[in-house]
Amino acid sequence: LNLRAAVRMPSGAPPLDKVVLQQVTWPLEEVVGVDLGDIREVRFQPQIGEDGVPWGGVYLSDLSFESPATGTPTVVARSAVNMAETRVEEKAEPWEAKVAVWLDRPSEEPVTAYVGIGPGPFGETGPAGLGAERVTFAPGETCLPVPVLIVGNTDPSGTAVSVAGTAVTTSGTAVSGAQDFSGIRVREDDGVEGGEPAPAFGAQGDVCAELAASRTPGVLTVSTDTPARGQTFTLTATGFRVGEAVTPTFDGVPLSAAIADGTGTAVIEAPVPGQARLGETNVRVEGAGSGRVEEATVRVTTATSTPTPTPTPTPTLRPLPTPTPTVTSAAASRDLAGTGLKDGIWAWATFAGALLTATGITVAVAGRRRRAR
Repeated sequence: LNLRAAVRMPSGAPPLDKVVLQQVTWPLEEVVGVDLGDIREVRFQPQIGEDGVPWGGVYLSDLSFESPATGTPTVVARSAVNMAETRVEEKAEPWEAKVAVWLDRPSEEPVTAYVGIGPGPFGETGPAGLGAERVTFAPGETCLPVPVLIVGNTDPSGTAVSVAGTAVTTSGTAVSGAQDFSGIRVREDDGVEGGEPAPAFGAQGDVCAELAASRTPGVLTVSTDTPARGQTFTLTATGFRVGEAVTPTFDGVPLSAAIADGTGTAVIEAPVPGQARLGETNVRVEGAGSGRVEEATVRVTTATSTPTPTPTPTPTLRPLPTPTPTVTSAAASRDLAGTGLKDGIWAWATFAGALLTATGITVAVAGRRRRAR
């Protein structure tokens, strides 16, 4: 008897007035008088009570003959089947979107899987049509797109994003992966009653390419790799969905999003906070619909102040002093010995000497006094 055979299994309320035996093992060496190589029928008979009346019953779910040996185990590598989350716009009419089902490793033989689309997480009617799809991975393939019907409309709702459940199952040549359950998220694009709309998901592209891009970050182009505190520099993100919101983060802090243009490019002006951490800092952008990620590393520096130029002094011009002419009387001039100069010429020379003296040039005029007779 299995040690767990006598343990009552879980049941509903009220509990069944029975004992359910999980497993009963009967050693065949105890069987006498039976050809074990030619067993055609197994019968169970009820017990005989004290009153001589048969009673009781049994429900047999399985009967097997097995060897207690476990055999030689063999390790077999199998691919795991998973579902990728998908994000799309609702649109005005029903349309066909795609979800990605993927293997964690290539398989050397074909893998068949079944993708199911179900209701919302709480059993509500989802934004996608219910159904199932069979897919087969050829040897070496790791991702396949699966069509899903999106129920579009033009009515606003009270939910910014609706969710339909997705799941994938398989058997034989693969196993279920850790992400075999996922969902398709549909953005309300006709207005949210009493709330704000979710960031734009944009136009869906190749779901397998988007899945690969979301796993391995791309290179984000920056206008400078040494931005200073308080400075604004430019981020250029490429390869995103047309019309999707691209949200940047600077050192883990979200910044204002930008919408990718018709080429899938988003140009974002990123301000560096005045108290940003100095040194290497991660700058990252992510698409709201595709999940595509691009990253760059910059080195934040301190802000440098612009020196104030020293003004050139303006010279101050002072007016020259007005010279005072010296007038010599005729009597005095007669007391001087003759020098060969007329009295008028002498007066002009004296006046000119005064002018030269005022301008910094000294002219000495020598004369001798006429001796008295």
